[in-house]
Amino acid sequence: MESSKRLVSFFEFYLSIMLIMSFRTVWLYTEDRTPSRIVTAATIISIVALIAAYIVFCSPSLLTGDLVIIMVVSTGIIISMIVSTLNGNGQLLTRHLSYFALLILLFLSYRAGRLNLLIKHFITVCCFLAACSLFFWILAIIGVPMNSTLYISWASKYYEPIKGFFGLFYFSQDFTSFLGFYLPRNTAIFTEAPMCSFVFCLGLIFDIFIGDDDKKHKLGFREILLIVGIISTTSTTGIMIVILTLVANLFRTVKINPLVVTVGVMLSAFVLYILWQIFLVKTTENSNSVSIRFDDLHAGIKAWLLHPFFGNGLENTLAYLPFIQGYRVVEGGNSGFSSGLLQILMTGGVFYFIWIVFIPLAKMFFKSRSYLFLGLIFLIMLINTVIYDTFMMFFISALFYAVTLRKTESQVA
Repeated sequence: MESSKRLVSFFEFYLSIMLIMSFRTVWLYTEDRTPSRIVTAATIISIVALIAAYIVFCSPSLLTGDLVIIMVVSTGIIISMIVSTLNGNGQLLTRHLSYFALLILLFLSYRAGRLNLLIKHFITVCCFLAACSLFFWILAIIGVPMNSTLYISWASKYYEPIKGFFGLFYFSQDFTSFLGFYLPRNTAIFTEAPMCSFVFCLGLIFDIFIGDDDKKHKLGFREILLIVGIISTTSTTGIMIVILTLVANLFRTVKINPLVVTVGVMLSAFVLYILWQIFLVKTTENSNSVSIRFDDLHAGIKAWLLHPFFGNGLENTLAYLPFIQGYRVVEGGNSGFSSGLLQILMTGGVFYFIWIVFIPLAKMFFKSRSYLFLGLIFLIMLINTVIYDTFMMFFISALFYAVTLRKTESQVA
């Protein structure tokens, strides 16, 4: 029995590692496509292996309602795939087949009583990555020479060199001015700091809002480690998420009364002021980054409104290009996109967005206060980070469906 549990835990760790390895890591964007193919294959194997482990060792039973959700969501996605294919814009077949499998996997995990354990394993991997990246980040700060180089193509048509340590951790972005300091951006194994920050933020909000409510408002070593990791990326979005998460954590378990409402309003006003000051500092220190984000929002909305219901095609991720400012598409310009929410709307339209984002988030909002805060914070992360077409995006969508399942067939929602 113990050996079977250890084997299931091993496959849960394996899936957690592969979800992160397949999320915008530097090795996926080299000229040699072999690493990308290997990571994709390994991620698919991790999903299939964990499904098999649950069936063999845990023997969970899906309820009729579970099967209905899987069938309805899958049908909606298949309709989007068909429409996109008929319009000649691809269907993301591998990713969507994996999404269907992830729905089954996470539903099985929930029924087997292991979903919280799976999330804890994911958080552990995030913490390990944060600890290692902080070690190399400190080495870079004190001036230890980097000893490895990798050529990647990210937000550019050219393959450009990035420096790192021992071929394990890389600094894929230049030093930046942050709150008066000139620092390297901790990018760990990712193509840019916002992607690194996104993973650490996921670990933080999962650790605080999913599972054990008995922790209440206490912050432990894992949360502090992840917060330091997020700050080291110098990502404005990441720092905003940290502040919002800490505030939400104060209010997720308290009973609502006039005093709580008064304190909440005052604290919200203070938080908004802090966030505004952070935005002003960011605008002063890196006005180009801010202007690009606003330009992306403008271009993304225009591209989405071309085909608002079914989108421009599931693989047509460059539909925004005609609408961005001209200087961004010339030699050396930054033509990358930065809004995950608008990329989903732009490619799949409202119909696709409903199944992938809207319904799972709506279920989170009405499940509990902790899940409400988790859903709202994730939505902010999604607006500011491009996670479309990644295994991570489909994992999160399937996870939100899974954690909001009814415990019994007769339970009233």
